[in-house]
Amino acid sequence: MALDADLHSGRQNWGVKMTKKSVKKFNDLTKDLPNRNDSKQYKNGDVVTFPVLIEIGKKLKEIRPDDGDDRPSLRECLEGTTLIFPRPEKIGKSAELEQRLERLRHEQENKEYRSMTGNVAAEPYGPSFIAEIVADIKSVKQQLTYLINMMVTVVGVFVFFYCVSGALTDRVQIRVLWGTVTATVVILVEIYFLVKWWL
Repeated sequence: MALDADLHSGRQNWGVKMTKKSVKKFNDLTKDLPNRNDSKQYKNGDVVTFPVLIEIGKKLKEIRPDDGDDRPSLRECLEGTTLIFPRPEKIGKSAELEQRLERLRHEQENKEYRSMTGNVAAEPYGPSFIAEIVADIKSVKQQLTYLINMMVTVVGVFVFFYCVSGALTDRVQIRVLWGTVTATVVILVEIYFLVKWWL
């Protein structure tokens, strides 16, 4: 049996749709059944409802055990027919559900809007702009302080070793060489710590 959805709305229209092949067998099967409420002859395309099928099935069970009936079974007669079911009725959404969906939709739109505008400053020169300038000034001040400190240290080391080497020799070239070498070592150490601090 094939399945089909019919536009019939009432339960009484549920059943099987007869085909050319099955209608003759079915009429032969149902003729002369005792005490049948529905004794019509079916034709191709007719729908036999489920209550009628149940009634026919009961009548066949009543006569089969006693009678040597050679009629085909109900199952054989229904081969090739199409089952008819009404389309399910559309149930409208409740007002409470509609309100909840609207509220959730509104919340989602607000969330998306906040995520889009989260990094946009409300005022071009507002508190975030001033805080950014202050942070930049602090960073520049810190870098300048480190640079001045490094220069003073290098000059101080040069002067110190220039003066100390004067106790060992009177030659100016050797004293300058001592000051330059030690100042170079100190500046390399300062650069090493500066790079380490930045990274």
